[in-house]
Amino acid sequence: MTIDGNAQPALLPASLLLQQTPHPIVAGPVGTSSAAAPLFYIPGATDGSLQWKAETFQLVNWGGFEGRVRFDFHPGATLISGASGTGKSTLLDAYIALMMPSDTSFNGASNDAVAGRARSAEQRNLLSYLRGQTDTTADDSGRERPKVLRGDGRPTWGAVAMTFVDDHARRFTALRVYHVPARATQAGDIIMRMATYEGRLDLADLAVHAGALFAPKPLKAAFPGLLTHDSYAAFAARLYARLGIGANGDGTKALRLLVRIQAGHQIRTVDELYKEMVLERPASFEAADRAIGHFDDLEVAYNAMRTEQQKAELLGAITQKHADLVAAMATIERIDTFGLNATDDSPILLWRLRREAALLEAVITDNRAKHEHAVKDHTGADKDVRSLDEELGATRAAHQAAGGAELDSLAQQVTQAGRSRDERLARRNGLAERTVCLATPLHDNDVFDQLHATAGTFLAHYEAASKALRDSREGLRDRSFPLLQRRKALSDEQASLSGRAGRVPKFLDDLRRQAAEASGIDVADLPFVAELIDVAPEHARWRTAVETVLGASARLLLVPQEQLEAFSTAIDPLRLRGRLTFEGARLHQTGHLDEDSTKVAGKLLFKDSPFAGWVRRHVSDPVRNALCVERPHQLDGPGYRVTLAGQTRLGVRGSHGRNDQSNIIGFSNEDAIADIERELDQITEALDKIDEDRKAIDEERDELDRRRSAYEAIRAITWEDIDVASVEARIAELQTARQAILDADDRLQALQRRIDELEMNVDKARERRFDLKRQKDDLDTAWASLTRRQDNVNGELSRLRQEQRIALSDEQATALDEHFIAAVGPANPNDLDQFPANLARLHQRLSAAVKQAQAQAQNSETELERIFTAYQLKFNDPNLGRSAASYPDYAAILDTILTTGLHERREEWRQRLMKWSGEDLVPLAGAMDLRSA
Repeated sequence: MTIDGNAQPALLPASLLLQQTPHPIVAGPVGTSSAAAPLFYIPGATDGSLQWKAETFQLVNWGGFEGRVRFDFHPGATLISGASGTGKSTLLDAYIALMMPSDTSFNGASNDAVAGRARSAEQRNLLSYLRGQTDTTADDSGRERPKVLRGDGRPTWGAVAMTFVDDHARRFTALRVYHVPARATQAGDIIMRMATYEGRLDLADLAVHAGALFAPKPLKAAFPGLLTHDSYAAFAARLYARLGIGANGDGTKALRLLVRIQAGHQIRTVDELYKEMVLERPASFEAADRAIGHFDDLEVAYNAMRTEQQKAELLGAITQKHADLVAAMATIERIDTFGLNATDDSPILLWRLRREAALLEAVITDNRAKHEHAVKDHTGADKDVRSLDEELGATRAAHQAAGGAELDSLAQQVTQAGRSRDERLARRNGLAERTVCLATPLHDNDVFDQLHATAGTFLAHYEAASKALRDSREGLRDRSFPLLQRRKALSDEQASLSGRAGRVPKFLDDLRRQAAEASGIDVADLPFVAELIDVAPEHARWRTAVETVLGASARLLLVPQEQLEAFSTAIDPLRLRGRLTFEGARLHQTGHLDEDSTKVAGKLLFKDSPFAGWVRRHVSDPVRNALCVERPHQLDGPGYRVTLAGQTRLGVRGSHGRNDQSNIIGFSNEDAIADIERELDQITEALDKIDEDRKAIDEERDELDRRRSAYEAIRAITWEDIDVASVEARIAELQTARQAILDADDRLQALQRRIDELEMNVDKARERRFDLKRQKDDLDTAWASLTRRQDNVNGELSRLRQEQRIALSDEQATALDEHFIAAVGPANPNDLDQFPANLARLHQRLSAAVKQAQAQAQNSETELERIFTAYQLKFNDPNLGRSAASYPDYAAILDTILTTGLHERREEWRQRLMKWSGEDLVPLAGAMDLRSA
């Protein structure tokens, strides 16, 4: 087959070879025989040493071959030829990638070439072939990055397969399929699957499995009879046995010889030819080779043992992490079975009803027991009261018979006088509370009379004093209102200036924005003249003069002249809350500027804008470009003139003063904002002073009202109403007279003491009877409430039993009891009154337990995934996942390592070390001795 370099690109994107294809691709047999008879036989090969020949070679996304490409070989022989860079080495490297170990270098002759693309050792590798690297290019930071046909920032896949056919037309396919992640940077990042298949297999059918990373199980299900191989050794063994490659285990040598021939390494000298192909190597060389080879085996065994140790160290923590995960999930599942957050019936509802029913039964039983004792005690207390009443009546009768009538009359008078004293004392205390602000005692008649007179005078002048305070407060309100309005206006102005440049006031900016919105012109394209000019710093003292002369021009809105008509039409329907003056101005016009610094125009700076030329011409106009003079007497002269203070003169006509004292001209508004902030501070101070004055007036009004209330109370009462001292004196006289009678008769005195004692006992007995009656009634009320609650709980329990929709196991009930006691502790879990609050504590405890378990599960799962990811990064195994669900697979690996793996690896390494020492080093020493002799 010939590839024409002129007609074919260096990396071919489509099918390259078809049997008997016309120019520029020509395929034909080499030799004269194409019979199917076996050409040679190898002892130990399969099926009677039949000959296997390559029939079809398939590529998917390999180098410059985009998509699936198929090559059909002639039964006899096929010759492939073409110019450099047309893909010959790409085909041979694909065959090497399929048949040889992954560490085999690609075509050496091509890598040594000086022409073509993607030829360097760095470029010609598995990753560059699968992505179709064509060149390298520099990124924005100057770093080189590959230029690829596919897989740039996204995953891609590729495959290589060869279908062989034997003398009986039986076919056998060997294939490798690759998945390249988007972030792959080296060959180790590529996921590779090796497989063999009895028959012909079309690589295009593998595309649907790329998303699953060509997992073995789906592949085997899709292609019955497909065998996947986890290692190259297994893959090669299958190839050697099925295709009869090599004899007596020499398949590896045969394939490596083929690769060496295909690589095209040159033999440059006769010496090299004799050493490589003619002369026999000395026996010492063979012994050394065997020693080195066995040392390599020893090193492999040691590395394997070390690998197992690293795996064990890496996976050592997964057992505890998985146990923590299982425990956390069990906690979550167990609490979830309670139906903690269920809105319908749930096991925890049934548990609550049962526990509440038990608590109610216990409390009701206790209530009835207490009620029985209270009834008995109340009956006894009632008997005691009746007995004491009878004895008190008899004693009083005896006291009357012994002459106690006068004593009773005196006692009644003392009681009445006591009531009068208490009433007067209560009135006096109430009056004292209402007249605290007067700070005047109420125990003397003369002082009270004087206070009574003062109250009349105060109340007569109260209305006038109150009105004066009201008028003062309203005056403060009138003073604060304009200040508040000014503060709002300044705050709005400050907010408006803070969001833009220039000193144009807010009301003009608002008018501009309304016009801009209506016309569809950007606000930035509608400047005021004031925003396009500023006073030069060296002429800052002339700002008042400039603002006066150009005040009207500064407030002029400029509209691009070509948009003036559309602008005017668009804003006509607007009802603006002010007058907006505008003028059409040609953009980018050449403007003459009067640079005489003695005039207004010469003292200005101009903003770079499309309107700059128009503005220069505008301010340079003699009707505006006033001559600036220092003194008023200099106003007398020809032309328009202005003083520092802003007085203007044009001939005999002049003016002075400004309608708007605020400056508007300038690029920056920092000075304007600073002025606003200073004025706001002054307003704040003035308002604070008004608030202080208002507070003082309010306090004075409150005090005036308190005194009015006090004096009104004084005027509403007389001295007799609060005279306690005279009543207390009368009580003392009555008690003295009564005691004198008692002292004169011992029997009356004894009877009176007994009456006093019995009256006290009767009062106590009645109080006890009343308390017991109230206690019995409270128990009855509580019992009624408890029984209603019990009926409701039992009704719910009965409903749940009848519906049988939920169940509460003994294990769940025990767990809930334990959680409940722990949540309530150290309080009493059997307190019925606190049962609702204790239920809330239980809910809080269970919710916290769920959150803690969820956090523990998340942490354990994250740790397991981290360990599994680290394992995959270090010991890549495509058959293992990285999620926590893959724990059984990793646990089996760890268990194997811990139970047998490490021991067997150590024993194997020890045996190989002894074998190397005894079987290799000793013969090597002997061979060296013979060579020396």
